[in-house]
Amino acid sequence: MNKLDKLKLEKVSNYSTDDRNTYKDVDAYIYALSDDNLRVIKRRNSLPARFFRSNPYTFDNIKLYLKNKTIGIELISTEAKNGMEPLEFKCIIHGLFNKSWNEIKNGQFCPQCGRNKGSEARKNLYVDVVSAFKAKNLKLISKEYVNNESDLSYICLKHQDRGIQKITWGNFISQKGCRFCSKENTVKKQTKSNTKFESELFLVHGNKYDMQSQYINSKVKVQVYCTDCLTLFSAKPNHLLNGHMGCSCKSTSLGEDRIRSYLNFKKIKYQQQFRFDDCKNKKPLPFDFAVFSEIDNLIFLIEFNGKQHYKNTGWSSNPLKSDEYYKKQIYNDSIKIDYCKRNNLKLIVIPYWDINKIDNILNNEIEKFDFMQ
Repeated sequence: MNKLDKLKLEKVSNYSTDDRNTYKDVDAYIYALSDDNLRVIKRRNSLPARFFRSNPYTFDNIKLYLKNKTIGIELISTEAKNGMEPLEFKCIIHGLFNKSWNEIKNGQFCPQCGRNKGSEARKNLYVDVVSAFKAKNLKLISKEYVNNESDLSYICLKHQDRGIQKITWGNFISQKGCRFCSKENTVKKQTKSNTKFESELFLVHGNKYDMQSQYINSKVKVQVYCTDCLTLFSAKPNHLLNGHMGCSCKSTSLGEDRIRSYLNFKKIKYQQQFRFDDCKNKKPLPFDFAVFSEIDNLIFLIEFNGKQHYKNTGWSSNPLKSDEYYKKQIYNDSIKIDYCKRNNLKLIVIPYWDINKIDNILNNEIEKFDFMQ
């Protein structure tokens, strides 16, 4: 196998300033490479440069390298011309120091840590370990530091009721610590504020809905009042943000609502939930819209596909039921697509991420047909 193939490069996006594309390899390192670059690298059976040598993602890759090595230092500098130029790093124990990237790769890290190596210091002086724990609001219980793999006992001053916890120095310097603090931080990062949710709700539905309860998370239902049909109802936040309406106004999605408005504005004949008797699973499957000519000939069909057509949205608290629903959705979609192919029927599928492009998509399609026939 060619060396380049082993990297399993995945195209991420187009690079912003030239003809190169951004790629990510199997270890998550990033490159900016043109098609010519790839051909030359493959012909020479070589590898693209992760660091320097015209790789604009050098500093992202250095940070990833340091994180994976868990050596307790982080990159501070933001630019350098080559691997021999001094860069500024920060040691978790001893603070700032300068080393070239070549020195770091060769195992020359924090100078003070290097001086502390030896039998007396045990690689990291005990007093430094105590200070590092204290800086994270942790009280070290262990009376001796042995090595990076040995457990150190400590108490989190915020979670003293949780008792003594243990962690190795290797895990500690890789930004790990009290597991209860970690859980709290994770929940905090994942949970959006009530204000942010209301802003997102407004972007999707405008002034249609007034919140009647506080947003907690994506799975806890919120109470909402509809200013159009004057009803109070409960719905999962993600259901509303995906364009669905939980009130008495309509049972269709926001995408279908926009398609219907477009067809009405253009004065085009259509029928919603259109079925063919022979296009079925157990029962005939509905198409969102069937569009007809002036003399009632079927011209094309339209499907607006929400998130549930592309991934398991967890609509049920039972994971097995959610997975079963998703598989059924995919199967029904495939039946409709195959039916249209076999019968030479035009099917326009609009995914949920194109909800703001519906008018343009339909404009482009409608130009291709004669509605007088």
